[in-house]
Amino acid sequence: MMKDEIDASGGDRLLTPDQLASLVPSRRKGRNATAQTIRRWMFQGLRGKFLRYTRVGSIPCTSEKALSEFFSELTRDDEARRFVHVDKPANSPTQAAKAADKRTLHFSNRAKELGI
Repeated sequence: MMKDEIDASGGDRLLTPDQLASLVPSRRKGRNATAQTIRRWMFQGLRGKFLRYTRVGSIPCTSEKALSEFFSELTRDDEARRFVHVDKPANSPTQAAKAADKRTLHFSNRAKELGI
């Protein structure tokens, strides 16, 4: 079995992209996802993540569990990216902010020299 294939022996019910598309929450104007979207997630991926699948004859099939894992991976990556900026020092984006930072540093050093 390849890395991206589903273990159907685990009792997961295999679903075609058409069947799975109706299970994905609607996003655009109340319309459901299409089977082509599910196939794209299988073959081209989304943000570097791929929806695991197995072939039954010539039909790619996947399970609800694999879809849930796919969404969980995407969410985990989004959350990791979302909090990266917390650990980094804040950079002043404008000249005015840089000047204010420089003034603050100057006056705090001056206050230390004077013992204030």
